[in-house]
Amino acid sequence: MTTFRLDVIAVAAALCCVPVAAAAQQAAILGIVADSGTGRPLEDVAITLDTGGQPAYRTFTDRNGFYQILRISAGTYTLRSRRIGYQGHEQIITLAAGEHGEQRRVSVRLEQTAVALEGVVVTGEHGAAVSKLGRQVVTPADLRLVPVPGGSGDLVTYLQTLPGVTTAGDRGGQLFVRGGMPAENLALVDGIPIYQPFHILGFFSVFPEDLVSSADFYAGGFGARYQGRTSSVLDVRLREGNPQGFRAMASVSPFIAEALAEGPVEGVTLLASVRRSLVEETSGTLLGATQPLTFESQLFKV
Repeated sequence: MTTFRLDVIAVAAALCCVPVAAAAQQAAILGIVADSGTGRPLEDVAITLDTGGQPAYRTFTDRNGFYQILRISAGTYTLRSRRIGYQGHEQIITLAAGEHGEQRRVSVRLEQTAVALEGVVVTGEHGAAVSKLGRQVVTPADLRLVPVPGGSGDLVTYLQTLPGVTTAGDRGGQLFVRGGMPAENLALVDGIPIYQPFHILGFFSVFPEDLVSSADFYAGGFGARYQGRTSSVLDVRLREGNPQGFRAMASVSPFIAEALAEGPVEGVTLLASVRRSLVEETSGTLLGATQPLTFESQLFKV
């Protein structure tokens, strides 16, 4: 009887070791995919790990360009990154399992390229259309379409062209969306709530064209993750600094002066921006009476 019990205990101990040994043979890979020219994170990039010419693991980048694949068997793979409008990227990587599994970091920069697409045939089908209700995606190219009395486009000026969005009075500074109050609007910068992002005069905000990577504007129909507001949500993602080299620029107009600097420093990218109004200084000459209106904003991102 004693011998039988010892045998059972030995078998059970051996079985318990199987998952641990299997876990030790697994690895993981993660990284960020971005535009090689602007450093802007790229969403919906197809990431595959191929072996023997066939995809073994697959995922897509999120809104921040981040991807991650877990529980990968140790071995050699071809890492492929694909997105329409960009040249594909391939590289050979070898993942070796460690004591707790290796976690490899591989970030990729994709270059824009022209892509010739085949013709598309659109046919109608019965049923309701599926869409993200209320979501308006805004890009820097959209901001350039709306004239601004300054050096570059601005997000707040563009938002005022959308249905259901308006400002009160000729000095602006607050947005009213579909009858809601300004305090009922939620503004996020890279997931962080900010307050009073729109400057007086209604033409300027803390989101100039040169800083915005993309933005989601919800005039309604936003999900539960945007809690605490009932009128609208402005979810802004700022771009990264230029990873290719240092760049600086400045501009002055009758209403605003602004400066921007960016570039790589010891493996990271820096982005700095300063804006300040000139209304108080120029209004006496341009308008015949001094207008005591002033605003400024600063941004520093690593």
